[in-house]
Amino acid sequence: FNVGGTSNWYKNVLANPVATLEIEGKTIEARGEPIKDPQQIAKVYDTYRREQPSIFKRFFGASPDTPTAELMKLGERVVFMRFTPIK
Repeated sequence: FNVGGTSNWYKNVLANPVATLEIEGKTIEARGEPIKDPQQIAKVYDTYRREQPSIFKRFFGASPDTPTAELMKLGERVVFMRFTPIK
């Protein structure tokens, strides 16, 4: 995710969606796209709640028990990006 949509990596992926990612020591080519569907965004918040509750407040400025409807009001302040491996 990207806070504010202003980081260079985010802008670069918007300009050229093909990126090289390193995940767990493996390098993969992937295509990035912003997640805009509200249901998909809600799923991302739920995943962070479940898997990273200790960093939720630092990342999103809200506690993990904040209702999803309230988190959705963050709008463009928090932008999520999905990367799909290129085969």
